[in-house]
Amino acid sequence: MINGVIPVYKEAGNSSFFYVNQVKKIFNQKKVGHTGTLDPMVTGVLPICLGAATKLVPFLMEKKKSYACTILLGLATETEDLEGNIVAKKAVDEAISQGELDRVLSSFKGKNYQVPPFFSAVRYHGKHLYEYARENIFIQKPPRELEITQINRTSDIKFNDDRTCEFSFEVVCSKGTYIRTLCTQIGSELGYPAVMKKLVRISSGGFKLDEAVPINQIKEKVYSIEDVLKEFPTVQLSEKQFKLVSNGVRLSLKLDDEFVALKFHERIVAIYKKQNGEFCASTMFLDNINGNN
Repeated sequence: MINGVIPVYKEAGNSSFFYVNQVKKIFNQKKVGHTGTLDPMVTGVLPICLGAATKLVPFLMEKKKSYACTILLGLATETEDLEGNIVAKKAVDEAISQGELDRVLSSFKGKNYQVPPFFSAVRYHGKHLYEYARENIFIQKPPRELEITQINRTSDIKFNDDRTCEFSFEVVCSKGTYIRTLCTQIGSELGYPAVMKKLVRISSGGFKLDEAVPINQIKEKVYSIEDVLKEFPTVQLSEKQFKLVSNGVRLSLKLDDEFVALKFHERIVAIYKKQNGEFCASTMFLDNINGNN
C-alpha cells in the first residue's frame, strides 16, 4: 500500500472526484482522498492523499490556500462564475480607477464572513447544495468565518467592448473561502454585478503550483508522510514506547510544542497533542510502518 501525498495538477473540465478515482485506479488502492474540492472549471494544485496519509487531510486543509483569479465586472450569474445563467447586467463606467480597485481589495483583508453559494459542495441533509440548486431548491446556509491574509491586484483593468471590465488578483486565504463569492462581494463594493472568470489554485496543503504534476506523472511525485510533516518536532520511539503508542497510551515528553510527530524505525507512526502537561494520541499512522512510499 502507498502511504503518501501527491500534489496533482488539476486541469479544467473534470471534477476533483474524477482525479481521486484516477489515483485509485493507477495505484490500485481504495483509501484515497483529496484536501478540498475544486470546481470543474478551476485548475491548479489538488493534493491527493493515499493510504495512511488520508489521515493528514485535516492538517493539510488547515494550511492557507492561495489563488490567482480573474474577475469580470458587469454581469452576475446564478453560479457566480461563467458556467451559470446570467441573472443581472450593468454597464461598467470607464471612470472606475485602479486606485478604487486597490482600496476595495484591501478592505477584504482580515476576518470576514461568507454565505456558501447555492451551487457548492457544502452538504445539507446528506446532499450537496448544488444538487438541491439543480432542482430549483435553494438552501441558504449560515455565514461562515474566514480569513484573508493577502489580496493584491496583479493586472491593469481591461475594458471590454460589451461594457464589462476585468482584472486579475491573487489572494491568500483560509479554508472554506469561496473565491466565486469573493468576486461577487468585490463587485458589490464597487457597485457592479460580478463573476469569477478564471481561477487557478497556486498553493494548497503546503504544496505550490510548480510542484504539481499531471495525472499521467503521479507515480513520480509521491511525498511521504515524513515529507509532509517535516516541520513537526519529532521524537524517535524505543521498542517499549512504540508498544505503548500502538495502544494509544499517553506520553510524558519534555517539549513545549502543542503537537509532536512520533517516529519508529524512521517512519512517523502517530501525531500526539499536548493536553494537561502530557501528550495524548491525536492521529495514528500505524499502517505507515508497512506501507511503501
